[in-house]
Amino acid sequence: MKTKIIFGFVVIVLIAAGIYYFNFHKKEQMIGGQKDEHGCLIPAGYSWCEASRKCLRTWEEYCADEAPEAPARIKEILAAKYGKEISQVELRVNHQDQSHLTGSVSFLPGGPRESGMFLATKVNGEWQLLYDGNGSVDCEGLKGYNFPPEMLEGFCD
Repeated sequence: MKTKIIFGFVVIVLIAAGIYYFNFHKKEQMIGGQKDEHGCLIPAGYSWCEASRKCLRTWEEYCADEAPEAPARIKEILAAKYGKEISQVELRVNHQDQSHLTGSVSFLPGGPRESGMFLATKVNGEWQLLYDGNGSVDCEGLKGYNFPPEMLEGFCD
């Protein structure tokens, strides 16, 4: 009788341990849930863009890493405008698509007075700087350039 009780107790403990293991320790990967090392959801078409430091779908938004001519051209424009060497211009791209570019700029050696935001667009195949600085933006004037609304967040809220 005592053996049957011990045997029953052992069976119950094993069943409980199995339930615990399969419910809390076994992580089944969901089909379609694969993520890369940056947490980008691969099956949904996301990939990591180092320049903007976020996951994006390249058919919705270009990664500056894949279109380096735009940031390079904006750096040239800003260097010429402020009498700096291109190597002194640091650009951080927040958003980029085929014809729009937004982000921040700072000038080396740096300092709070030497930084700001920028907006640029491509007109007739050439990149143009529409705004740079820390002041107010002419949001009405930007309407003709067809910026996607998410690109103007922080500029025209």
